[in-house]
Amino acid sequence: MPGPEGRRRGRNVFFYDFRDLNKELGGLILTNGITNANFHSMIEIVLTVTDGNASQPRALLPNDYFLRTENGDTLRKNNRRLLPGRYFVVADVKGIISLSNEPVLTRASSITTGLRVQEFMESDNNKIVCFILDTYGVAGTHLDHRYQTHPRRPLPELLRWHFRQAVLGNVRGAGEPVFEHNFAPNSDIMLGIRSGPKPAERMEFELFGRFSVDRAVSSSSDDDGDDYEN
Repeated sequence: MPGPEGRRRGRNVFFYDFRDLNKELGGLILTNGITNANFHSMIEIVLTVTDGNASQPRALLPNDYFLRTENGDTLRKNNRRLLPGRYFVVADVKGIISLSNEPVLTRASSITTGLRVQEFMESDNNKIVCFILDTYGVAGTHLDHRYQTHPRRPLPELLRWHFRQAVLGNVRGAGEPVFEHNFAPNSDIMLGIRSGPKPAERMEFELFGRFSVDRAVSSSSDDDGDDYEN
């Protein structure tokens, strides 16, 4: 059963509000290919800022903040590999920095992990970014050029949205809940789902996943082969 720490377990990168060093804003498991620039992009996805008397927060912009390391140095937005450790978000604006409340679509989640954990960073030449330990050795690699130029490839906007959703689910705060999937034989699966996190969304996903698998199996006989072959 997933532990109470959820997605926080295993993290070796953490970030905090410099004005409140006890306020942990989020973190991630560092995998191959994640650069300082990538980390800045993630920060700008999960954080918002409320200016002065504004009633609604807005997106955090690059000139609103900078990141400070534990040694007091400024973390530059470059392509150097991000290092494990604690980082502090220093606001360059008069306002309140807080976590974004943008929702995550759990209905599109993975049955084994509870949320997508391997994403394509379209803005970085379709680099593969992993948010869990990379058991397949794909983190930091890039999509095959045949995929990138194929007429049926996903739109860049979809890849950007998918990456954004993954960051929100895995990096923001403690992360989205990790769903139980390894139920014991003869156990009450329905009870386990109802007593677990986000039961309504989980039930919807379970039903949707089973229907989609049935449809995929029934249509597989019409597949003409690998669309990405030369």
